Amino acid sequence: MGVLRNTCHMLIPERTRGWVRRNILTTEFQEIHIERIEQTLEKLFKWINKHPETMLMPTFSIEEPPPEVLELYDRLISNFKNTIGLHVHISGGLYRSPPPQLQDFETQYKIVKRGLSYLMKLGVETKDFTSGNWNYNRDTFLVCRDLGLTNVHIKLKEIPKITSMYGIPEGISLIPIVRHIHDYDI
Repeated sequence: MGVLRNTCHMLIPERTRGWVRRNILTTEFQEIHIERIEQTLEKLFKWINKHPETMLMPTFSIEEPPPEVLELYDRLISNFKNTIGLHVHISGGLYRSPPPQLQDFETQYKIVKRGLSYLMKLGVETKDFTSGNWNYNRDTFLVCRDLGLTNVHIKLKEIPKITSMYGIPEGISLIPIVRHIHDYDI
């Protein structure tokens, strides 16, 4: 173990070691994408008791959620004290693999704004956003910035590809995600 620690100390500057330890060498889940709350609510209550550091990312997509789903989100959120972000599938709905191509700016704007409005109805203000299937393009970043979602969460390994293809617009901070989980996997 001493060899590994010495190697890390030689390769990673001291001022960034804490960030690397918290964001890359973590074993904790950084966020949970909630996509099936109707089936997972009780498991989610247990999860947040054991993992209060995990950010909740309620999912809102193209389809309007039934009132029952909003009630379940409200029950969950009212018991959670950590940061809550928005998770939206902007490329054609949930559970498609591979995901369809992303919509144009106007369509993405409409979908993300609708999701954000549902969070606001639940009393949640957020600056954090995760796109479903980790699917982004330049329009996604511009939509997020226009709607005040300035912390855009992206899988760490996807950041080089996405930023080389689209850049990062001014006013957007990329939040690298090393570990996430879905509610149906807990």
